[in-house]
Amino acid sequence: MEMMKWIFVISGLFLCTNGNSYNYCEVLESSLLFYEAQRSGVMTEKTKERLPWKKDSAVNDVGQNGEDLSGGYYDAGDHLKIVLPMAHTLTIVAWGYLRYPDAYDACRQTENVKDMLRWGADYLLKVYPEVNVLYFQVGDINLDHSVWIRAEDMTMDRPALKANIEYTACDVAAETAAALAAINIVFKDDDPVYAHTCLSKSEELYNYAMSHSKAGLGSAPVYQNPVYTDELVWAMLWLYKATGIDSYLSQAIQRYDAYNIALPNYDSFSWKNKNPGIGVMLARIIGTDISSSYKVDVKVFVNRWLYDVPRTPLKLAYVADWGTLRAAASTSFIALMMAEMGTKPRIYREFATQQINYMLGDAGRSYVVGLGKNPPQRAHHRDGACPLDTKCGWAKCFTSDPNPIVLTGGLVGGPDITDAFDDNRANYAQTEVALEYNAAFQSAVAGLKHLELINELPTRY
Repeated sequence: MEMMKWIFVISGLFLCTNGNSYNYCEVLESSLLFYEAQRSGVMTEKTKERLPWKKDSAVNDVGQNGEDLSGGYYDAGDHLKIVLPMAHTLTIVAWGYLRYPDAYDACRQTENVKDMLRWGADYLLKVYPEVNVLYFQVGDINLDHSVWIRAEDMTMDRPALKANIEYTACDVAAETAAALAAINIVFKDDDPVYAHTCLSKSEELYNYAMSHSKAGLGSAPVYQNPVYTDELVWAMLWLYKATGIDSYLSQAIQRYDAYNIALPNYDSFSWKNKNPGIGVMLARIIGTDISSSYKVDVKVFVNRWLYDVPRTPLKLAYVADWGTLRAAASTSFIALMMAEMGTKPRIYREFATQQINYMLGDAGRSYVVGLGKNPPQRAHHRDGACPLDTKCGWAKCFTSDPNPIVLTGGLVGGPDITDAFDDNRANYAQTEVALEYNAAFQSAVAGLKHLELINELPTRY
């Protein structure tokens, strides 16, 4: 029997709308489709129609006391559900929507982005079921990574891990508070009851984070994050945006002023480092001359990327062998927002356009699954690599055959410092897709679409 392939091709991505831009609407649509492919739990009829191969999975995920922990998103090419990167992803996607709603409206993706955010928020509302009970992960990394199967075929134990005296997970609580506060803003007009639910849970999680921030930290089993002050400030700022309560802002300023965004290395804006985003938010919120100090902090960060970070021969800014494109995309998003505030607008916009367009095809190939010229064919992803009509296993991971299921819209890790890309499932540093990889990438694409709409998209870079 010939292997069935579900290939979702979105036409027209690489039809230029001007001399050097891409169809950013197609990219937004595809990125949201990728997030739909990462869903866990009981699928909606809409998802079943958009992704016919996608089935219900992990519907019996429960907490240690039987709490319902179904739903949410799988983290990457595996089937773990990890709250810290998931919540960060939702915060950044919500921020991108709030900054550039015109882009989502013009691309007819407003409903889809809100569906994406609500699916994630529904899960985040479950992870803190009662006072001092905070779940931060579902699934055991060793058990999960010992098999190569589809999500709906999982039979291994999926333990739910919760905070304890050694790992208080205050960073998880703060990031989740930030995400729910941002999502509250997204839904406050459309669905005020749901928005209020998100805000109430956000405040509960913030209180937990603050009360546990001086307790033992330890480290999470997968996403280790020993520095947590930035998560606390991040939550304060989003809660200020959602509520207007001055104490959140004053505490954020006080804590932020105790450290500096000008980090001693190049780093990137990520689930682990919120500082560049914090600087942007402070500058935007305060809106007076004093905000210039925060803008300077972020300017130092972005300028390092422009002038000090190594470049590949084809000009990708390169700081890490793992998540290469994610790092460049996140700085692009920060640069676009800084340009809006008048900081090197031409130079920062040109940088962001050049970096995102590298990912879309300027490098001679696309790094977005299913789109453009010569896109990745072998993304490191269990559901993508497992055919629907045969039993799956490790042989399907190591075969050189293209994935039978195309995870359209997923941004892969990216090339090495020489622009070489090994389209090989086993090379997961280059070929894996992940929730966070697409977050700032999608928000930066929305920013470029916004510039296109107002006729300020750079034509040369």
